[in-house]
Amino acid sequence: IAFLSSRVKEPNVGDWNKLIRVLRFLKCTRDDVLTLEADNSQTLVWYVDAAFAIHEDMKSQTGAIFTLGKGAIISDSTKQKNNSRSSTEAELNGVDEKSAKLFGPKHSWNIKDSKSS
Repeated sequence: IAFLSSRVKEPNVGDWNKLIRVLRFLKCTRDDVLTLEADNSQTLVWYVDAAFAIHEDMKSQTGAIFTLGKGAIISDSTKQKNNSRSSTEAELNGVDEKSAKLFGPKHSWNIKDSKSS
């Protein structure tokens, strides 16, 4: 949905096909029940994924889901701010961008060379 909403001004045939696919999915799942339930593990799980260079300006898309038990408590999908040179770099950029949203600016990643510690 986030990607399709960025294609409103100049949609192509592929964009229309993706929209039809989303609408069919929504129609088929409209009676499904959303379950949000914490289990006894009290485990927070964070999933982040990136799609490399899918926008016309060659920027990537990042999605993230944060779960506690059964069901997402936070979900987000955004276009990356910077261009990536590879799918690995897109994944790392995605983790960096989403971790700032999840943990806040005071908890940024601090990666050090093991020799300098």
